Amino acid sequence: MNATTCRTLCLLIAISLLSGCSTFRDTWKDTRSLYKEYVNTPVKVDIQCPPPGDQAQLKLAKLFMPADENLEKLLRLFSAQDVMPPAEWCRDLMDIYPWLAGVAVISDSGQVVTKYPEVDLIPTNFDPLLEQKARYKTRLMAGQVDVTELGSLVYIATPLFKENEWSGILVAYFDPRSLVKLSPNPADLYIVSSEGVLWEGGDPAVAKSLAAEKWANILKGDICGTVSAAGGKYLWQARFIGNKPIIYLTNEKTPFVAAAPAAVAAPETPPAPPESVQAPAAPAPAKPEKAAKAEKVKKTKKTKEHTVAPAAPAAPSEPAQLGQPAGAPPEDVGAPIKPPKKSKTKIQEKTLAPEKNAAPAASEQPGQPEQSAQPAASAASAAPAAPATPATPATPAAPTPAPAGATGGADQQE
Repeated sequence: MNATTCRTLCLLIAISLLSGCSTFRDTWKDTRSLYKEYVNTPVKVDIQCPPPGDQAQLKLAKLFMPADENLEKLLRLFSAQDVMPPAEWCRDLMDIYPWLAGVAVISDSGQVVTKYPEVDLIPTNFDPLLEQKARYKTRLMAGQVDVTELGSLVYIATPLFKENEWSGILVAYFDPRSLVKLSPNPADLYIVSSEGVLWEGGDPAVAKSLAAEKWANILKGDICGTVSAAGGKYLWQARFIGNKPIIYLTNEKTPFVAAAPAAVAAPETPPAPPESVQAPAAPAPAKPEKAAKAEKVKKTKKTKEHTVAPAAPAAPSEPAQLGQPAGAPPEDVGAPIKPPKKSKTKIQEKTLAPEKNAAPAASEQPGQPEQSAQPAASAASAAPAAPATPATPATPAAPTPAPAGATGGADQQE
């Protein structure tokens, strides 16, 4: 292949690529537009659009949904329970769903294994439930309705198995009057079944007329609709409990009105009894010893803080008087001087004259007391001793405190 042929082939390839790119671009644009139009369409929400259904349907939904929601939760819980539960499980179920009247475990022979509570306000009857063995063996739930003079009971039964063999049923039953309390306006809601009235709402006559309808035939084709009774039209919705239906109804002409909560009256304060009837005041509880000691310590500290300490006596500026211990405050000038106590030994009076050799005594360091106790009289007599050089008189040493009666001992030593 020569160079001319190669150039021609390259030119043809370039031309084909250029023409193919334009075709590809057009095709891609068409694909994107079709994708946005048919596959991934943008979402548009119309906020002004009214809710689906008419006002009567919304009213019925608001009335029965709070009650029916709790019933649906119980049915789902029962559908997952296929082994015999302990007695504690039954008590806990009553705490979770307080509108239940009781829970029971029945064996396949009809014996009551567990029942809580043991005594019921409305008599119970489990025989119709045990007759539906064919449903239990295929793991289907069953229902039953009993209408008595004391009230009505709705039963929910689920089969129990042991080693994959049917061994009994777990039954929960409730009074519809307890369940309907969850509705926002129970007086505007009716609950009936083919057995009779379950909840009469605000008009017992209307409830009886609604229960007299042939519900077995009506439910063969529909699960909701309208029915005429007692001169009005009522919207209804069926709820199946196992194989037993119950029907919720309300008047479709009246608007939805939520019942006002009942006002709780404040408890009245009882009047105070007369003084003759009043009980004596209870004595204060005795405090423990530790607490009492701690309070005493606190009181002592507070007393010390508030007590003003006495002023310290001023140091005496004059030597101790005769018959008065050194360091004691001087007595009044006008007071008579007490004579010294007489000692048994005789004291020889001598005239103290200034000695010539008294200078060495004055040169001693002041403030250093001697090891032996010096008498107060000697200190007083030695104080006025003249120094050797009269120009610079020595400062007299501070008198050393001496115990009372030291004067006589000093004289004895002399």
